[in-house]
Amino acid sequence: MITVDNGHEFIGKALDVWAHHHGVKLGFNRSGKPIGNTYIERFNGRLRDEGISVNWFLDMEEVRRKIEAWRKEYNELRPHSSLSDLTPMEFIEK
Repeated sequence: MITVDNGHEFIGKALDVWAHHHGVKLGFNRSGKPIGNTYIERFNGRLRDEGISVNWFLDMEEVRRKIEAWRKEYNELRPHSSLSDLTPMEFIEK
């Protein structure tokens, strides 16, 4: 199951068709209630502030490359206080 809000990118038919084709259930948060999914809201804020807003992108390949570099740093190098100052990879391995 993927929990999504009611943003434009989540209410279109393309996502619904993809989810159905892959056996993924879509769960929708109550409209105007981001508190219903605080973890992803915080992650989205981090991604936007640290991975997207600080970069200029010339094409989709550059977007993919820079966001992948950010994802690797976020999951493999950066300690998270919510994980006792371990990286997510260290936490999984522990």
